[in-house]
Amino acid sequence: MLAFAGCGGNPFKPPPDTGNGGLPVDTPANDSPQNTMTRFQRTYEYQVQPEYVKLLTNDFRYTFSADTDPTLVAQYGPNWGKDDEAQSADHLFNGFTSSTTGLYVPGATNITMALNSVQYFADPAHSDSSGYYQWVTVARVVMAIEVPGTPDPVTYNIDARHEFYLVRGDALSASLDSDQPKTADRWYIRRWDDQSTNLAGAMRIASANNLASNATLSVPTTFGSLKASYRK
Repeated sequence: MLAFAGCGGNPFKPPPDTGNGGLPVDTPANDSPQNTMTRFQRTYEYQVQPEYVKLLTNDFRYTFSADTDPTLVAQYGPNWGKDDEAQSADHLFNGFTSSTTGLYVPGATNITMALNSVQYFADPAHSDSSGYYQWVTVARVVMAIEVPGTPDPVTYNIDARHEFYLVRGDALSASLDSDQPKTADRWYIRRWDDQSTNLAGAMRIASANNLASNATLSVPTTFGSLKASYRK
């Protein structure tokens, strides 16, 4: 991961949209599984960490891909929780001083995300309670995350399958914080599984493209690897 010496704050990040807590004014509330996924995408693209974190249950868990990130699977297992996710997102969006190097790492200047081929099913673990639990499969989460670099910016590219497990706010098992309504008109993400597969092919293509052009350096990665890099 790139690191820069400097002070706190993210001088590279443009001022946030002021219409809806930093989100576009047409961003829906998380009042259905579909709208929750839309809000998830918007909070990440517009880098609004407080609103993003409100979409996660208190017992939220993210699982890393054993195929692409076995070291992170061994390091975190099923223990990457809401606090880890909140800190990683804050660092990615706003920049941070690395506890490992002591250097300042700037936040992303631009994030784009597309959720392709999204499907909604009853949660297999709660198949008799689909009104309260949903399993959301996304065939391709496609992202480009541009961060400042020396001498040129770097764009991290993500393209992989991911699965999400959602719970309705009034479900008995919904573990929520005080600022999260425990009501039937709110849905939350309780689990997120990274199902990335081997990156070797994508890395070869990116390497060839980087050599053939003067464009911003492109680096294929996984969501899990990016999260862990910005957790430190």
